[in-house]
Amino acid sequence: KWLADRLFYKNYVRCARALHCLTEQEAMQSRHWHPCIFVVGNGVDLPDQTPHAPSKVMGDKRLVLVFIGRLSIYHKGLDCLLHGLAAYCSSVVSPNVEIHLHGPSERGSQEQLLRLVSHLKLQKVVSIRPPSFGSDKKKILQHADGFIMTSRFEGHPMAALEALSYGLPCLLTDGTNIADEVESAEAGWRIKSLSEKSVSAALAQFVATSPEHKAAMSLNARSYAAKFSWDVIANRTVRQYQQLIDDCYSPTSV
Repeated sequence: KWLADRLFYKNYVRCARALHCLTEQEAMQSRHWHPCIFVVGNGVDLPDQTPHAPSKVMGDKRLVLVFIGRLSIYHKGLDCLLHGLAAYCSSVVSPNVEIHLHGPSERGSQEQLLRLVSHLKLQKVVSIRPPSFGSDKKKILQHADGFIMTSRFEGHPMAALEALSYGLPCLLTDGTNIADEVESAEAGWRIKSLSEKSVSAALAQFVATSPEHKAAMSLNARSYAAKFSWDVIANRTVRQYQQLIDDCYSPTSV
């Protein structure tokens, strides 16, 4: 990437009228590229139904956290996720949370994850499942209690936005680029660093949060996601690009 930047992209970006970023955090990290930057994120289709009521932990029932995405261990921070879960499980008498990982294997990553799950003795609380689409994905999001993404880096993660649109409180690392925003909206928890200690602490927070508070967070998640509905995003995009065109052809720009 460094070589491509030096040979191609640096001049390409420098000659652009503006730089379009997907999140405020991405814009902050890109200030060195261009003086004119605007932010319009990805869009999401809002489901019709209202958010469901989160489950209560009763007896052998566990709260279910889901991850949906490529099983890219480094990119998605799945190694830290599993080590953090192991640390959490070792700190409680009986683990009352389980994590379902839904996604396609990448260069043998599923087998690597299965070996790590076995090594960390997490077979009872982690399941690795095939990719989900359409109505199957909808059912997964409707019946989960939360969504977790421990990515080392992202642009504007569609999987997290989609989970929020279904009213799922999210546990997110800074690498997702929206952790601060989601935490400020009281729609989830920011995992303070990509470490097993921070992941463990976030899981403990998630479990300890009352069903009533989770229900409020579920509504907040839906409200946050509404800012990224396709109607809103389309209108913002058109306005931004129209402004650039108008500025380009205004008398002062000549």
